[in-house]
Amino acid sequence: MSPLDDPPRYGRGARTLHWLIALLVIAGIVLGFIAATIGAKATDPALKALREDILFWHKSIGITILALGLIRIGWALTHARPPLPDHLPKRERVLAKGVHASLYILLIAMPVTGILLSQAVGFPVSWFGLFTLPDFVHPDLAVPVMKRGSVLITFILHEKIFAYGLLAILALHIAGLIKHHWFDRDLSIWRRMAPWGPAKPAAAEPEADAGPVAD
Repeated sequence: MSPLDDPPRYGRGARTLHWLIALLVIAGIVLGFIAATIGAKATDPALKALREDILFWHKSIGITILALGLIRIGWALTHARPPLPDHLPKRERVLAKGVHASLYILLIAMPVTGILLSQAVGFPVSWFGLFTLPDFVHPDLAVPVMKRGSVLITFILHEKIFAYGLLAILALHIAGLIKHHWFDRDLSIWRRMAPWGPAKPAAAEPEADAGPVAD
């Protein structure tokens, strides 16, 4: 069996972390778009209550992603990772590294700016109702919401720059997987992080079974 058929894989812990974060990110994106569709100016009491419930879960998921994202980055910095397949062109290697670095940054930037935006508007942020985060922003409630500098800055960062940046990076990440898997008929990229199957570290890198969560 060739390395293309049975490439070095990440360990179970790394793969579990990868797919858990992926599911949470999808859930957070869906909830965020539903809340945005309802809008802050909704007048229907039922819709307003639904939006508040959705945002409660959206923020709690965001805090969870932030914690797992920090663990993911720490793992990436302290564990070896299975090498990319030798047959990959240099430009694809560079693009893969850039996409993964961007994902690491956005996994932190999105939750942080979301927390700051909520507090700038005047709403506390709790984690599934179990505890409330300390206030990092202390807005002047006498100033209209959209005239507060902290709201404008965090709104632009969270809902415009980082949100659409995350969607673009995820689209690029998925497009790369589709290209390798279906067009190039190269299963090695998918199998590195497939949620099933035992870890198979590279012979030259015995620690690679505990590598970082994305590649």
